[in-house]
Amino acid sequence: MESKVKVVFVSAFRNCAHNVPVYLDRIKHLMIMYPDLEVRVIAGEGDSTDNTRHTLEWSAYLHNIDLEVVDVTHGGPEFGSTEKPERMKALSMVCNTMLNSGRLTDDFVVYIESDIVWKPEVIQELLIRADRRAMRFDIFAPMVWAYEAFYDTWGFRKDGERFSPFPPYHKALLKNELITEIDSAGSCLVMRADIARRCRIRNEYCLVGWCEDARNHGYRIDVCRDLGVN
Repeated sequence: MESKVKVVFVSAFRNCAHNVPVYLDRIKHLMIMYPDLEVRVIAGEGDSTDNTRHTLEWSAYLHNIDLEVVDVTHGGPEFGSTEKPERMKALSMVCNTMLNSGRLTDDFVVYIESDIVWKPEVIQELLIRADRRAMRFDIFAPMVWAYEAFYDTWGFRKDGERFSPFPPYHKALLKNELITEIDSAGSCLVMRADIARRCRIRNEYCLVGWCEDARNHGYRIDVCRDLGVN
């Protein structure tokens, strides 16, 4: 009997107990739709003033999901969506701490913000492309939407130029090509686990910094313009 493909989801949670059941419902749905996957979750939690940690542990127990809660307490304020250096430094610590909890037995890593809405078939396709190194890329990101607007503008770059929230989003997307190489992504990345084990944020600029380190290691990042999350 062939062994299952081991996939670990890496997500941060702070004061978002209300998001936890929906997040783990999606994980369970993925496991049901694709029984060849062995899925576990690394949940970074710290500084919460609600019952986020308890909700994570209880919901994982109810769903029979392998969960590891990693303490990412940093004592900083709860920022909104901003690029303040203090927030980027805190998030960089959170991201690196979670990635440090990876196992040598993991096959793939899905880094995704805990409030992102995704369909199992989208994650499965991203995993397939990461496995095949489609078009010689190593790391794959979906398009991230907020209704009709492109959401991940702070993270997505192409030759240093940011994406726009509105059409055509970026001049690179005007080309009639399915594959678009980018410098970085901000909310979701899918990759082989050996890449996640090797790369870290070294400039305190959150996932953009992680992507910079990945590119310095020779890895290439593709935004899959035919695949989207919200």
